[in-house]
Amino acid sequence: MIKRILIVQTAFIGDVILITPLIRETHKLFPNCPIDVLVARGNQSILLNNPHINKILTIDKKSNLGYFKCLKELIKNKYSVALTPHRSARTLTLLLLAGIKVRIGFNSDIYRRLLNYRCKHPQNVHKAEKNLGLLTPFISKGYAEFKDYVPKKGAIKLNWESELFFSETDLACSKRYLKPGINLAIAPGSIWNTKRWSAKNYSVLVKLLADQGFNLIFIGSKAEKDLAAKIMQDAGVIATNSCGELSILGSAALISQCQALICNDSGALHIANAVDTQVFAFFGPTVKKFGYYPYRKHDHLFEIELECRPCGMHGHRQCPLGHHNCMEMIKPQEVFNKIIECLQR
Repeated sequence: MIKRILIVQTAFIGDVILITPLIRETHKLFPNCPIDVLVARGNQSILLNNPHINKILTIDKKSNLGYFKCLKELIKNKYSVALTPHRSARTLTLLLLAGIKVRIGFNSDIYRRLLNYRCKHPQNVHKAEKNLGLLTPFISKGYAEFKDYVPKKGAIKLNWESELFFSETDLACSKRYLKPGINLAIAPGSIWNTKRWSAKNYSVLVKLLADQGFNLIFIGSKAEKDLAAKIMQDAGVIATNSCGELSILGSAALISQCQALICNDSGALHIANAVDTQVFAFFGPTVKKFGYYPYRKHDHLFEIELECRPCGMHGHRQCPLGHHNCMEMIKPQEVFNKIIECLQR
């Protein structure tokens, strides 16, 4: 009998957002079973207010003490099942040492021997949809030991759209940044330098948008506040710089009130998708086939086809070839034209 389930994703903000469909659909399959989620310390706020979660656990990935403290809590909670899209040996060893008898991951994992149920890793689909593949043992007749959970009639249709649950307070705070007319959010940052469309290009685009009367709101972390300020200064434009002023769910609330978000391949993209706000995203070193693309109907992805793309799953600190053409060849005027075209639909 399955009494308690753990879902594990200790990677980046976007990765955590993309397990929200897995959390929801697991709860639908096991409505009377507590669903706990383990994330890296600092990312727990992403999942606040989620009605499908019993408890949010955290792990300090930079501390051995934090690792063993987390292990102690997992042992105490006596999980029946662990679902883990996260692939690291450290994470999978944690689940093994915690004594979780059913550990489900993907068959493409390098450390898959630490799992005892390995599901097919779908190709050429969105990462959020891939994550739902971890529920295969409970919805497929191919796993005899879970036959009591397989629906007797018809197939279960799983919904892989992501979601976030900001509070009324978050929403009220976000409204102080809004103005009458069209509000556009801009997130120019990324952890990886080569994932960033240049500040120079953003400045040109910001000038073009401001001249059309759009209210521009910069969104990001405290570390990106200076970047946003430089873009505005170079553009000669007065805009709103909210970087570092809002929590992740506060940013989600603000983005939900904007007509669109302009961003790089970053966590902001996934926040916008989760709150159903149109996305205009720049993809350079990464590509759509990795599965982290904006997926809503009216989203648009700007990219240039080059032989050197992709150059890595996460980009690099600097272009391996020294030219960064994958981003530099995306021109601000072309981006502006597409945004105007899409917003006029």
